[in-house]
Amino acid sequence: MPRLRNKESNESLKKFCLAHYYYDGNGGLYYNKDTPYAVSSIGKKYFDKPLPLTSQVMTTPTGATYEYLTCDVKINGKQHKLLRSRVIWLLVHGDWPTGNVLHVDGNSRNCYHGNLVEVSPRIMHVYTRLVCDLDKNKIASRVASKREITRGTRYTYGINCPVVTNKDGERQYDFKRIMIPKSANSKEIVERVYDGHMDYIVYTMYDKLNGINLERYHVSKTRHGKIMREYRKRFGDSV
Repeated sequence: MPRLRNKESNESLKKFCLAHYYYDGNGGLYYNKDTPYAVSSIGKKYFDKPLPLTSQVMTTPTGATYEYLTCDVKINGKQHKLLRSRVIWLLVHGDWPTGNVLHVDGNSRNCYHGNLVEVSPRIMHVYTRLVCDLDKNKIASRVASKREITRGTRYTYGINCPVVTNKDGERQYDFKRIMIPKSANSKEIVERVYDGHMDYIVYTMYDKLNGINLERYHVSKTRHGKIMREYRKRFGDSV
């Protein structure tokens, strides 16, 4: 399902949703009694009671499944399937979110506006990719493979590794390429790359994604537990 963005091409959808739906401030979504658009005789019962929760199962970048609540909209004969969380965000804020909308408590069926938070798509893309790659066996296999392919060269492999630095009191996330010399100890390189991944993950949770339940992005309960232990060791609190 394509994610809606705040662009001119979505103005018709924006106008439709703002006029057609009503949000009660407590998580309930209704048809607006004053909508200028047609509502079927069956649909009119949703003037007074919340629209039923319809969902679609999707897959996150980590491979985990995730259930999204959706709204079906038909404009000028064209059918659109919108994320319910994004529709409620529009009704509350008056505009489409420009990033990803996450559910703070991790429950995608809870679309109460206070449970919704907007997050940079790039942050989530990098975050989920590094969580997926937080595996020493996977890193070691990649290093070994590149060593074999580039045997005989001075540097056998360049690997991108996130480095967390402080600039004027604010953390910066830089991705630097580590060039592995022919004589380098593979175990040390694997540990360095792994630590770089973990640094980015836990600092991003603290600085950018604070308070959000991110378990579904952690591939498995084992991975989630490992990340949370490291997080609590560094910051002494929970998310």
